[in-house]
Amino acid sequence: MSHTPQISLNYADATLNPARPWGKGFLAVCGTVALCGLGHWIAGRGRRGLVWFVLDIVLLGAAASAAVFPRLLPVLLPVVSLRWIVIIAAMVDAFICGRKSSRPILGRAVWRYLAGIFIVAAGTAAQLALISFWRQNVCEAFIMPTRTMAPNLVPGDRFLVVKIPFVPRRWDLVAFHPPGSAQTYVKRVVGLPGERIEIVNNILLIDDVPTALPAGVGPYVGQLRFVSTPGPGCEGRPITLRAGEFYLLGDNSPISGDARYWSAHLPGHQQGALTRASMIGRVTAIYWPLNRQRVFTAR
Repeated sequence: MSHTPQISLNYADATLNPARPWGKGFLAVCGTVALCGLGHWIAGRGRRGLVWFVLDIVLLGAAASAAVFPRLLPVLLPVVSLRWIVIIAAMVDAFICGRKSSRPILGRAVWRYLAGIFIVAAGTAAQLALISFWRQNVCEAFIMPTRTMAPNLVPGDRFLVVKIPFVPRRWDLVAFHPPGSAQTYVKRVVGLPGERIEIVNNILLIDDVPTALPAGVGPYVGQLRFVSTPGPGCEGRPITLRAGEFYLLGDNSPISGDARYWSAHLPGHQQGALTRASMIGRVTAIYWPLNRQRVFTAR
């Protein structure tokens, strides 16, 4: 009677083998989502990750510069598009590097997946904080909802408001919160501190001198049809601006709810006047749609 030799098969637990790639590609991609180049560093390809990181920083800096400096507006959309392409390519490359990595990353695959999720969550939180800081202190994009600033801003125009400190000049387009409202408006600076403003026969008078308007602006209407009492700056009710006060009007004067209509006033200031503190920033450019792209040059 013959005996068949017993063969013992050893099934190793793949999750315990650090050479197994499961979860490594996922972790590398998650690292890249959080910070371009981080996934390559996790996979042991630090120099390669540094190249992706520098490339991303250069493109991000170029996009930020184009948003803040209106003269660079034509490169904004191409640079933003190119950066997204670079990020996607970096994610693909990170996945490949992660799959090929021989580093014993966290031992078990389950820990790699959990670590990847945590890195994405932490990275997203950090990115949102940076975006919030950028929007509150540097630059923010808005969409024009009405025709009150037509033809210079029409419904659907996407425009940039730069919030870096500036001194308002006549004819600047500014975003602001009007007295008694938390909404954001866009109007044009017409009157400066110390000036006397009055619209007579649809002619803007500054210190009683007729003033020519920029192209596509006004004429301003000094007789209001929708209210019984003329507003500040209207015909028969001139306004003399005090220190720190500005007078703002809409380009499409017949339908613009601007300083002529404000019923509220800021503490310590007269009706129809706006302070620099109420201004959010200066409108610098329309970036979309492409056929409406233009730069609003400071005068």
